[in-house]
Amino acid sequence: MSELNQVILSTKENFENISEINFSKEAEFAMQALENNDYLYKVAVANKGSLANAVVNLSACGLSLNPVFKLAYLVPRSGKICLDISYIGLLKLATDSGSILFAVAKIVKEKDIFKLGGFGQAPTHDFNEFSKERGEIVGAYVVAKTKDGEFLTEIMTIDELHAIRNRTETYKAGKSSPWSTDAEEMYKKTVIKRASKLWPKTERLQNALMVLNEHEGIDFNKEKKLVDVTPVNENLLNLLVTSLDAHGKTAEALIKHLNEKFKTKLEIIEDLTNEHVVYSLGLLNVSKKAEASV
Repeated sequence: MSELNQVILSTKENFENISEINFSKEAEFAMQALENNDYLYKVAVANKGSLANAVVNLSACGLSLNPVFKLAYLVPRSGKICLDISYIGLLKLATDSGSILFAVAKIVKEKDIFKLGGFGQAPTHDFNEFSKERGEIVGAYVVAKTKDGEFLTEIMTIDELHAIRNRTETYKAGKSSPWSTDAEEMYKKTVIKRASKLWPKTERLQNALMVLNEHEGIDFNKEKKLVDVTPVNENLLNLLVTSLDAHGKTAEALIKHLNEKFKTKLEIIEDLTNEHVVYSLGLLNVSKKAEASV
């Protein structure tokens, strides 16, 4: 165990140059994790470099391994020690860095009543938290509040969530992973990762997503097909059509812009996805503000 302690201590200078987090405490948490998990310990001994990288990644993300907070963990993946970040950790990074004011991620079940709000409004989600008869999981969503007081909502169906799960290295290999032990947490984390593409960018949040993409094998910046097959919400689409008319813009001009922006082959406005509609409404809102300032 002393040799692994030395590996962790060897990262002290890099750690403290990157982060203001207390290195000594994080070193203790890392050692506790290794002492309490024989398999984690064996992987660390066999690949000490990956242990050092995981500790340095922790400093770059600005999170803690304190098990009480459930923000981040050291986990064995494909013969390496990796830093895993929970959905709680991702939300903390987004709010602490000022990307958003707050966000909530929830699971939706088949007997819940879920309805998207209008552009910039929060959705409604009614259910009995204590009921055992909510049915099977049908999806997940995250709603975030921006500094402007608007709400950004991202939804994913269970089929989309499983499509992501099926692309991860551990799941493809048939190994035990959080997808089998903590599926609901992984659903929340997955929808947060997708939603974060539309949130204001901050360095620590981007670092965290890069770390997760590296060891999970999923890069949402390259997962365009998953977004493009998401059916558009009818209320949002109607709102977009009304907004186009109000701004004197045509659907044809918008579709041309979207095809150039997203590298797609949209033909009619009904082909748009939720991502396209949210982007377009935001674009029209920016144009309106610019016109008002002239």
